[in-house]
Amino acid sequence: GDELFLTGFPQMDLAPRTPRRVLSGRRGGLLLIDQGIGEGFSGGPVLQGGKVVGVITDTDDQTTYAVNAVVARESLDGWRVKLGEQRSSPESSTTTTKPAVRASEECVPGEVRTEDGIVWIRICPGTFTMGSADDDPRAYGDEKPAHQVTLREFWIGKTEITNEQYRRFRSDHQGEADARLPANGVSWADAKAACDHFGGRLPTEAQWEYAARAGSQTAWSFGDDEKRLSEYAWYGEKLGSTPHLVAMKKPNAWGLHDMHGNVWEWVVDWYGAYPSEAQTDPSGPTTGTLRVLRGGSFILTSWDLRSANRNRGVPGNRSRSIGFRCVHGSRRQP
Repeated sequence: GDELFLTGFPQMDLAPRTPRRVLSGRRGGLLLIDQGIGEGFSGGPVLQGGKVVGVITDTDDQTTYAVNAVVARESLDGWRVKLGEQRSSPESSTTTTKPAVRASEECVPGEVRTEDGIVWIRICPGTFTMGSADDDPRAYGDEKPAHQVTLREFWIGKTEITNEQYRRFRSDHQGEADARLPANGVSWADAKAACDHFGGRLPTEAQWEYAARAGSQTAWSFGDDEKRLSEYAWYGEKLGSTPHLVAMKKPNAWGLHDMHGNVWEWVVDWYGAYPSEAQTDPSGPTTGTLRVLRGGSFILTSWDLRSANRNRGVPGNRSRSIGFRCVHGSRRQP
């Protein structure tokens, strides 16, 4: 069946969880999903390729039920109600009520917007565990300690910045000719300047990992099964190989491509040790000599493509295996 992701707040978690499930069938306007999901997901969205395709209604030990998004919308239209709109009862019609909340103002992870020729994906606010647990045998030392991070809403590029996009900022870019390849051989300062040019900025390391995980706490965004990594990532190739066209592999649950593999991605942070205490919207050390790189590349092993893995480089590094993507806040940068 088709791969789906169900979003909700199990055990009253502060951050949404987005486990993967499989569509097992349809019954009228219902989507039947291959196994139970547990409490905390009722009313949550069902995502496919970053788009909302249904709304969870019920679950048992073997099946989760969701109403098709189109059916939900048509049912509400019949009652002259829009998704997200608040209706007052006749008894309260003379009282003052708060303005109705429009569905477009509700934060749904994976919402898409195109501006300046860049496709942006909406990332909702939340709290997640950044880094790796002390007993994780796959983790490198600089991924520890795991710590809680809370982030406000932001938008991030659906893909790494491509040659076509980068040449609108720097026409003399000497990268590969194909416009759909990720811009590479770009220094940290040039990546930062390009994001500024597009009205955004480089992501913080915390924003990058939160977006890469897409609600997961597993090694990769889709789970812990290394055999499935090739569905989502370019990796493990010989030296002398080249980057690949963006968005040729599956996206994560929030609709982002190539967060694992293809090219390393610059983030704004200086490289340094993690704190142990909880943080809100962190931006890393105030000084340093190396900048953080995330995501792994087409020539590395699966180990190096884990969501928590960190790398660093001198800011002037122009390696063929380094690129970047941009973010902006809930409102465009000034």
